[in-house]
Amino acid sequence: MAKTRTQKPETVTSEVVKINCPYCQKRTPVILADDYRPIYLQCRVCGKRFIAERIRGGIEAMKVEAAASLDDPDRREIELGQGDEE
Repeated sequence: MAKTRTQKPETVTSEVVKINCPYCQKRTPVILADDYRPIYLQCRVCGKRFIAERIRGGIEAMKVEAAASLDDPDRREIELGQGDEE
């Protein structure tokens, strides 16, 4: 899996941070979720959509096509919503 290295966010305000886009590697400002769930973000430099997730000690940014099912917000919803169907 091609995940970028863990990044310590460069805080701009209390809600906006700058992280490296996993596609173009440029710093892009983003607003993260308040909790630790992964979310889709749009790079303001190259325009591509990527996934960012708060982790202990920083933020992990990853390409959509390289994300595991629990790291992808849409697939995570499906995986966690499935239960015993008996």
